[in-house]
Formats: sequence, structure tokens, C-alpha cells
Amino acid sequence: MKKTIRTFSIVFALLLVVSCFAGCASENGPSDEVTTPRAEVTEGTAAATEESKAEESTAPTFAEADYGGETFTVYMRVNSTYNAEYIDAEGENGDVMNDNVWRRNVAVEEKYKISIETKTAKKPHSTVVSDISSGTLDYDLIIDRRCELASLATSGVFADFNKMGIDFSRPWWDDNAKGYEIAGRRFFMANDVNVNNLSGARFLYFNKDMVNSFKLDQPYELVKKNQWTLDNFLVLVRSASETRAEGELGIYGLLRETGASNGNHMHLLVGCGVKATEVDASGEISLTITNQIEKISNIYEKLKPVLEDTTHALTYDQTCTMFNNGTYKNKFDQGRGAFAAGHFLFVQNGMGVAVQFADMSDDYGLVPNPKYDSDQQNYYHKIDKYSVIWAVPKADGVVDYERVANVFDYWAYVSSNTVMPAFYEITIKTRRFSDATASDMLDIVKGSLVYDVCDIFGINVNESLDAAFTSGNVASTIGGTYRSTTARALDKLVNDIKEKT
Repeated sequence: MKKTIRTFSIVFALLLVVSCFAGCASENGPSDEVTTPRAEVTEGTAAATEESKAEESTAPTFAEADYGGETFTVYMRVNSTYNAEYIDAEGENGDVMNDNVWRRNVAVEEKYKISIETKTAKKPHSTVVSDISSGTLDYDLIIDRRCELASLATSGVFADFNKMGIDFSRPWWDDNAKGYEIAGRRFFMANDVNVNNLSGARFLYFNKDMVNSFKLDQPYELVKKNQWTLDNFLVLVRSASETRAEGELGIYGLLRETGASNGNHMHLLVGCGVKATEVDASGEISLTITNQIEKISNIYEKLKPVLEDTTHALTYDQTCTMFNNGTYKNKFDQGRGAFAAGHFLFVQNGMGVAVQFADMSDDYGLVPNPKYDSDQQNYYHKIDKYSVIWAVPKADGVVDYERVANVFDYWAYVSSNTVMPAFYEITIKTRRFSDATASDMLDIVKGSLVYDVCDIFGINVNESLDAAFTSGNVASTIGGTYRSTTARALDKLVNDIKEKT
């Protein structure tokens, strides 16, 4: 932890970011960029300088404040899974991400004369209530798994981001998080300080060599032609199949994940535009899932015969009984090891697992989750409910909300120009993917994140949708009395939020 204000200037810190990216180019091989010698000053150079000055004059503005060396503390999750990452650094060590985190924090500390510190716990959410009630709260922000933070929302322990005067339309915030808003209160927010929010979205990795060997339609071309639909995705899954000797893992279309949280059918359902709730411009929330029974039934009728056919798809458990190459810490890593070994055409997961494919002999790419049909305007990506998100503890007189807003907004802005590009453009796009089209696909995913109250606030929708898939009867599972029961649960949540926050 840092105990004193770092003394680098903000300009120097940001310039170092540029040198870091130049270093990355050298590290990854010779650059194709042609540079002009410094001694040559041309008319074009002068024009570029004037253009740069014009850009500076339109640069975003931020509140001015001097906090006199106060600490600004983040309480962050550090556990075996779903960690908060790239929040703080002790100094430069030559690692791209570490050094950009360090320089970002230097810039923020210098502007507001603060010292950014972190405290860690396996489950930060578990102490919030006692920290506030006992008067021992010693942090300004908390970052933990969103579903666990949401379980505390009606306890009145989190401040409302909507009251902090932050402009969430600015690009370093993800205003799609309005989908978590209840009764006009926004307790959780995502911005570019936290790269893990981007990692929480699940899309489809695919084996390029397998596409070619089975002579299948190219997924990239289907996206380009607006033909990347559920039907065409399922055609590909059914088309990649090779049976081998009993007990030996063959080739399959999809490494299948089951369950209400991250089952393929759950993510593909959201990809087809199905949401449990909607929040309108005034902040009013409404239950929409029970109005989509026919569409959900249609989607499940397409998915079920493919996902449950073991000639086309195998679960992680089924895969692990036949694939024992290497050492893995859990069945999910082991299953993805089978994808990397060329046994599956598709696997659905987030950006963080790409590191497991670094030594994959086959070439791989990625595509967004497919649309319902070509008439659907946008792609949609459900975020893993266990991924981490930000909250501000509510402790009047202890937490300075104005200071939090000032620091957090600027911190996110600087991060959008430093840490996020390092993570997104270098670590993800350059080091983990080998083609420019993959970068375009990642841009689609990044811009289409879906936040839904029912994912994290304990409304029994995901479990019911999972049960509907298993039973094959959507109408009887989420229709009838379920409609009124779920509506009442949502109304109770809204009323509790109004009364207790």
C-alpha cells in the first residue's frame, strides 16, 4: 500500500503510457509505422500541432480539488475466482498492465493530492454492514461480486450513484448499467477502472481450422452479412462431429455449460434479445419476461435437441471423463483444455479464459452470441452475475461522496486512456488473438453488455428459465401463477428499496 503521495506529474505519467505502448510494439516485433525524424519540422507538423491544441481545448473537464494527501481506499475482492484486478500497483516492473495501472494511479493522485490504497478480502461484502454499524468503515469504494453486493441492497448500505452528479453518458462509464437501477436508485456502476466488467461478458470462441476442415460457413462472414443468427449457429454446431473409439473424446460442435447462471441456453437467450426486466427513461422497472413466452419457447425448441444430443455437444462433466491431458485446477479449465486440443468447434466464455488458448495449435477466433434472426438490430451479451462491480458504502459524515465522485470520474477517464487500452488493445486483442477481425468482434461485445435486475437481485427468473429449458415446457413454468408471483417479488424489491434506502 502507498502511504505518501507520489510526486510524478500528471503530464509525465501520461506520456509514459505512450512510451509503454511503443515498447509493446518493439516487444511483439518490429513496427510497420514510419516515423518522422525529430529534426524535421514541416508545415504539416505545425498544422498537426495546431490540431492538437484544438483537441486540448475541447478536452473533458473535471472538478478541481486538493484533498491534502488523504488516502482514497478501495476494498477489493481477492479470491480464487472472480477477482478484482488491475486496481493498484506498488511500482513499475516492466509488465504492461502493471505499469499502466501504476501510471494511471500516479496521474489521479497528482491531480487530487490523494494516495490510492487498497485493502483486500475474500468476501468484502460480508463485512460492509458491520463496518458501517460499528463505525470502523475505512474505505471509499468496494468492488465485489455483483450478486453478493446486490443481496445487501435493501439494507441501505450503499450510496446512490444517481445522486453523485456524475455524467454517466461520458464514454468511460457504461451507462447500460442503468439496467440495475431500481426505484431511480443506482447502487452499482461499471466504468473503465475495472477491466473485469468487460471480462464478465460471455461470447463464442471458435476453432478456425475446424471450420475449414469441415467446410463450414465462416462465422466472420456470417456476422459481416448480418446472417449470424441462432439458426445458422446451430447448423455449425450440428455439422462438426467425429466419433472415435468408445471412451475416447471425439470432435463436437459445442463444449456445453449447464445451469441457471451460465448455461449456454441462458446466454443465448439473452443474445436473442430476451430480458427479464426493462428500465424506462424515468427509472421505472417492469417485468417483461412473462410477455415473451412464445419467443422463449421457440428459442428453446431450437436449442434443446442440439444441446442435449451428445453427438453434437458434451458437458464439461462428460468431457472430463474422456479428456485427461494435462493438469487443471477444475473441470472448467480441463474442459477448455479439450477445446484448445481441438475437440470442439465452439466454447462460450469471457475474455479472461483466452490465456488458456495461448499454446493452442489450431487457430481460433471469436464471434458475438448470435441474434435471434436477421431482423434483430443489435447483439446482446449477458454478464456473468458473479463478476465484480463497484459500489460506494453509505455512511453519511464518514464517506465524502463529492470526493468519491470527483476521484472516481477522473480515475475512470484516465483509465480509459491507459489501463483499458492496455488490457483491451494489447493483452486481449494483440496477445491473445491473431487477426484484426477478432478485434472487431470484441468491439461488438464491449458495446452490447446487458444488465438485468433479475440476474443479481434474487428474483427467481434465471432458475425458472433454466427449469423451463430442462422440462421443455416454458408456458407452464413461467406462465400462469408464476407471472403474478414474480411480479409481486419485483414489486416487493422496489418497495423495500424505496423504504430502506
